[in-house]
Amino acid sequence: MKTIARSVVSIALVGFVMAPVGALAAEKAASETAAAVVNGTTITQEALAFETQRMIEQMARQRQGQVPDEASMPQVREDVLNRMIEEELLYQDSQSKDIKVPEARVTEEMASIKQRFPSEKEYQDALAGIEMSEADLTRKITRGMAIEQLIKEHVIQETAVSDAESRAFYDQNASMFEKPEQIQARHILIKMEGDVTEAQKAEALAKIEMIRKKALEGEDFAALASEYSEGPSSVKGGDLGHFSRGQMVKPFEDVAFSLKPGEISEVVETQFGYHIIEVTDQQPASVVSYETVQAQIAERLKQEKSRREIQQYIETLRSQADIKRN
Repeated sequence: MKTIARSVVSIALVGFVMAPVGALAAEKAASETAAAVVNGTTITQEALAFETQRMIEQMARQRQGQVPDEASMPQVREDVLNRMIEEELLYQDSQSKDIKVPEARVTEEMASIKQRFPSEKEYQDALAGIEMSEADLTRKITRGMAIEQLIKEHVIQETAVSDAESRAFYDQNASMFEKPEQIQARHILIKMEGDVTEAQKAEALAKIEMIRKKALEGEDFAALASEYSEGPSSVKGGDLGHFSRGQMVKPFEDVAFSLKPGEISEVVETQFGYHIIEVTDQQPASVVSYETVQAQIAERLKQEKSRREIQQYIETLRSQADIKRN
């Protein structure tokens, strides 16, 4: 329940003390410019700028450093403002229902946040960096917990998912439960990247063929990989784990999937250099049984129902609210 509530209304309490030093403060007491006014409560432009920055940072983490381009920024800000309006509506509703958050819960959460910092000084420095006092953070935590309690007590009903519903989802989404053929393999790599001379290629080829000869004569492949391989998997005896088609470069994949467990390949050339491969396990394509995933399907359907209930509740609050946007 707690997870659903937080994911839908996007309450990330720790993020406020984890934000970078250059971020704008979220809740300044005085502001002449309002981004929106919700039933008389102002959402400031400063708060919107801060939350937008946090959203950009989150997107960058999820997308390996990529951030929205300038053309996308108006939509990002719009999405953030809508979320802030929804959070404000939920908080106001929690107060109208006289929801009280036990002080002990807030104290416990504050202690948990502090523990994520190596020292009290680093914790205080992080707060100062975003121009937030400990009292500000306490209020933010209390606000988030009030919304969680509102959702738990007044929004989400006890949601049951029947076996027929779970089975229908399984049957209608068969491709989700297909498990492709996989193999597990080790490899030994002699690198040959960039501009290399014919002499260097010949030297690398001679070295990999020497290693292959040792493997064919019975020397332990993993030990040979640890000693000779120039790839990052050498520390694991060349083990690449399980993988399916499409996860490796094609020349490597074509050879690897042609081998049987225990077989050692001919020398394979890719853009990385020369490889030899040993397949250690083979798992044919299969379909995960309904019984295996029934519980996960039921939980997914319960969460989807709960999200719909929350969104419907928010839409009702919106329809009854006085919201002015700038």
